[in-house]
Amino acid sequence: MAICTDRCGTASKRRTDRARSPAGPPPRTLPRTESIARRATLSSLLSATARAGASPPTCASLTRRPGASKPPNAASCCRLMSSPPVSPADIRIDALVLAGRRAGETDPLAGVENVPHKALLVAGGKPLIRRVVEALTGSGRIDRIRIAAPQDVREAIGAALAGLEGWDFTEVAGSPASTALAHLGAAAPERGLLLTTCDHALLSAGMVRLFLDEARASAAAAACVERTIYEQRFPGSKRTFIRLKDFSFSGANLFWFAGARAKGLADFWRGLEANRKRPLKMAQAIGVFTALSYLAGSMTKPALEKTIRRRTKVDVRLIPLPNAEAAIDVDKPQDLELVRKILALD
Repeated sequence: MAICTDRCGTASKRRTDRARSPAGPPPRTLPRTESIARRATLSSLLSATARAGASPPTCASLTRRPGASKPPNAASCCRLMSSPPVSPADIRIDALVLAGRRAGETDPLAGVENVPHKALLVAGGKPLIRRVVEALTGSGRIDRIRIAAPQDVREAIGAALAGLEGWDFTEVAGSPASTALAHLGAAAPERGLLLTTCDHALLSAGMVRLFLDEARASAAAAACVERTIYEQRFPGSKRTFIRLKDFSFSGANLFWFAGARAKGLADFWRGLEANRKRPLKMAQAIGVFTALSYLAGSMTKPALEKTIRRRTKVDVRLIPLPNAEAAIDVDKPQDLELVRKILALD
């Protein structure tokens, strides 16, 4: 008999002798992804408590709901606390790094710096693509990395990643959304996908962990950075923000797709890409009322999430990150200059 007792005197017992257990419905078994997400969240909580020097949380403190007189399910808490640590094999997440080019487009930054692709731009002594791959592998949340890059730059990218393991190349489709869809279609349905870009120069392992530990509760998610956080950290630095009534933010180039469940969102994204130069078509895809609401300044974050869920049939969330650096990608010379200044200070 295993017993876990918390400070309020609550004890949960797990009996191995079924004959002595009272009759009743079998315990609920968590789906694999939910169980993993809960273990990861609890592990983060316990680690943070230990670093702060506080006493470990009890079953009651972890399971009690506001206003409840006692914890609702201490037994399930005990099972969770005794679960084995999360390993990459359990997580089963692919990372897809976009390093393609739109048809007919060239990157002016690459030409200025005399490199064949902007993934090979150097900041802080390392090519951008190497920084991204190191952040992904260092997160402990990824077990396969695929880099979607054109054939003509693969040799140079491979040289930039010399000594790093766990990555490989994959084909580039006609657009970022099409590349993501192709990967989702080829992978096993249960494999999750984290999508990012080769120019996410300040991506860190901590950002990846924080985002994925939040995002895996949903079928799809996008990371973002609130305007106030960015401007406090980098005053005077220009960045494009999406302004909602209750929330102004910049994208953070981190996207979560929970396998086949999220294909509806990728399809929706591909449709928007196809019409990116046709505003009326985009408005029709998003919904005319939604477009007008945004233009009028009355669209809120919950309303936007609800609209996308309704359009895609996918449970999608927008997840703010506390790291202002997550909003910086290298699209313009001033972006590269800012990245180099930040890394020089580090």
